[in-house]
Order: sequence, then structure tokens, then C-alpha cells
Amino acid sequence: MNWKELLAVSMITIVAMLGAIASGAVVVPEEVPEHNLVVVTTDVEGVAYSWFVRGPRDLEQRKPSGADKSEIVFTGPPGRYSIDLTVWTDDGKPSEASGYVTIVKGDIPPDPDPPDPPDPPDPPLPPPNQKWQVVIVYESNDLDDYSASQVAIIKGLAFRKRLAEAGHKLLPGGITDQHVLDRNRRPPASLAPYLTACKGDPLPRIAISPLAGGGVVQDFDLPADADAVLAFLKGAKR
Repeated sequence: MNWKELLAVSMITIVAMLGAIASGAVVVPEEVPEHNLVVVTTDVEGVAYSWFVRGPRDLEQRKPSGADKSEIVFTGPPGRYSIDLTVWTDDGKPSEASGYVTIVKGDIPPDPDPPDPPDPPDPPLPPPNQKWQVVIVYESNDLDDYSASQVAIIKGLAFRKRLAEAGHKLLPGGITDQHVLDRNRRPPASLAPYLTACKGDPLPRIAISPLAGGGVVQDFDLPADADAVLAFLKGAKR
């Protein structure tokens, strides 16, 4: 016991003899798994706090927390611990409180599994009743994994005709593998903004920008078939 603790014990003894000690509360859990910090607080307000923790090794080390030292933390081997506190209030009168905690032996209970993340929201629909420049991006090596209707969009001519009849414009070379390169071994300049928009997203995708030009390129999952693509571009509800 160092001189500060001896001084505090002496003050507690003197005050107890004078019968001037009030009561308060030490706030501490009943049990804490070993290897975890025990956090102790109090509901007594004051200007100075003196803590003592006794356990299996007699007087235990504790670490004050907070600017006014109204909280402590400690840990130790399994066993029962008593916690004594003296608080000096503004009027100079001390208040005494005590509590108990048991550090229990055993494995620390695992953290509960985090909840499943919510499903991502559906991407926003394009504004209704607009005409669009269109690029469809896919991965050639994955064609066997796409639905027959999506392959028909990618490989067939009927979809291209229907897209033009609806007033939309499929850019030249606008149904393309994601790795397409021009003669300079670079992505074609006209398709580059659309390829960039789709980069890192699951394929196949449809990328659009306003037919009048000047708008931001947006990209979405490729709908299931040609009818769904045309309804999507019209801004219809899913």
C-alpha cells in the first residue's frame, strides 16, 4: 500500500469515527468473464474519488478513467472482488459506497453473429418518356450462363430493330464484350464512358445516356428480355 492509499484509508477511518459518512452506490456488473475489463462507475457526484479493489491477490491494481477519476477499470484472475469508494463532495463531506463483482472462469462468449445486411435497393428507373443512347456490355466467356432471352438481345437483330423503332439509339458497336479494344489497343472512345460506368458491376448490363447528349451515363442490370428492356427505357414500373 503506497502513501496515497494509506492517507485515503486514514481519512475514511477518521470520518467513520465522526459518523459523518453518507451512502451512495457503486455501479458494477455481477459477473465478468476472465480476460475482460471490469468497468466500475458510481452514481455519487463529487470533486474527488478514491477507489480500492480487493480480490484473490488482496489489493488489486486499478486504472482510473475520466478527467475526474469517477470511473475505474481493472481485471484479474477468477474470483470475488470487493470495491470500496469514497467520494468528496463540494461541501467537503465524504460519501462512501461499495460493491462486488465476480470474475468467472471460462471461455469468453463469442460475439453474436451480425445481422444479415439488407438487400440492396433496386436501382432507380430512368426518367419516363425520354430517348436514350444505349450500350449493352457483357462477358463473352459467360454467355452460357445468361438466359436465352438475354443472349437473344446480345446476338440477335430483332432487338436492335425494336430499339430503333422505339426512338432509342444503339451506339455503333454498342453491344460489346467488356474487354473490347480498338486498333490502338484501347477501349473505343465512343464506348469508353459506358464501359467505365459498368466496370466492376455484375454483367450483363445496360448503360444509357440522354439521346440529346450531355447527360451522365447510368448503368443497370440488363432486364430479362427485349420487352423488359423497352419497358425499362420507357420508365415503366417494374
